[in-house]
Amino acid sequence: MAGHRIAHATLKGPSVVKEIVIASVLGLAAGSLWKMHHWNEQRKVRSVMRWHCSVDLCLVIAGKTLGTVGIIF
Repeated sequence: MAGHRIAHATLKGPSVVKEIVIASVLGLAAGSLWKMHHWNEQRKVRSVMRWHCSVDLCLVIAGKTLGTVGIIF
């Protein structure tokens, strides 16, 4: 009975390739979420600016837009 071997899990060092793949996937996922967030914010800003200009709140002199008038609700 003394000659039996017990199977133990051997601890290995970190796999460089595995870490690079995991980091790349996580980085692309986080970058995609960040980019979609900014596209959404940009869409909101553009719709607000389009609304401002559609209700004649843009200051136009000699065909050039100088800015928009702020409204406090």
